[in-house]
Amino acid sequence: MNLKIQTIDIDELKQNKLFELFEKSLDVLIIKGVFNRNSIDDCLATLDKNIGKEERFHLPGGYFFPLPYAAVHGSNQMENNSLFKNYFHAANYFSSNKGLLIGIEMMNELDSFMEKLGLNKDSLVKFENGTPFSEINIRQLNSGSEGIDIHCENAFINELDENIKKQLEKKLDLLNAVSVLITLQNSEGGGCLEIFNSDWDSMNINLSDCTKAERSPKNWENFFKKFTKKDIQKNTILSEPGDVVIFRAAQLWHNVSDVTGNKPRLTAGFFSAKSKTFEDASYWA
Repeated sequence: MNLKIQTIDIDELKQNKLFELFEKSLDVLIIKGVFNRNSIDDCLATLDKNIGKEERFHLPGGYFFPLPYAAVHGSNQMENNSLFKNYFHAANYFSSNKGLLIGIEMMNELDSFMEKLGLNKDSLVKFENGTPFSEINIRQLNSGSEGIDIHCENAFINELDENIKKQLEKKLDLLNAVSVLITLQNSEGGGCLEIFNSDWDSMNINLSDCTKAERSPKNWENFFKKFTKKDIQKNTILSEPGDVVIFRAAQLWHNVSDVTGNKPRLTAGFFSAKSKTFEDASYWA
């Protein structure tokens, strides 16, 4: 299986492009020049100034803001309930202060981009009580970070908070969701998105079936040798600040390589999937 990768300019983007990814006629879409340099620079300065350390969800080698949906699972019910409450609190905080947190120009360009994708405020997934999910996540990987381990989103569905999982599965074709990744700042070295020509349908394993060491980006050849007999190729996806990469993250195994140099890797992103009616798309983060 060779990945179907396409690069276009923002002026070429059509609303049906998301559905090409949902329906697997396209694997990776790179959109150039979605956000301009001024809005990116303003966003970086605003994020550094207005997102306090206590508001960040810290992980080894970096942080998320706001809390991502995939992090809502605890080792016990009390911890899980606390994360569940914090997730929706953080989502509301970001939504209410979006212009302050990412900059007005970036916010306006983001709204325009979402419209070109065929998404709007009504497309944001809502919990059963009407509370909106988070609309976007910021992720920073610091210099020296080992990157992000090999995974696909379907591999940890069984680890999600049961209420969030049920809500997403009830409304969406979750198993074919895509990731929309906005490059804000590249690291000086490494920090590259690497996507493999192996998908969930052909290599159906959960993250609990393998160790963190096995899923290390540096160990990718051994990882795939253990779980599949197919010839697996790695595709390094390059993007510049202001570009957007959309790919079939639920199905395709992928990772981010280790980050080197003095600058952190900084991205923003969300997920999108077809509704169960297959007539429109929704998004969440």
